[in-house]
Amino acid sequence: MLGNKLILNKLKQNQGFVNFPFAYLSQHQENLSEIWKSFQQKIDQLTPEQLDQVINGSKQEYSLFSI
Repeated sequence: MLGNKLILNKLKQNQGFVNFPFAYLSQHQENLSEIWKSFQQKIDQLTPEQLDQVINGSKQEYSLFSI
């Protein structure tokens, strides 16, 4: 649940994101717990193959931030 704030802070430190709008990451803080629980429920409903696709896609996305 704290990942949202961590990601937002890291992105703000990256020069490639100067003046970039972070509306998606900075809004909905008051509903974060509900949003996270909903996300977890959806992840729990995935088949093992779908979960592998999600994990691989996430790894590819996060690798872009490590450059």
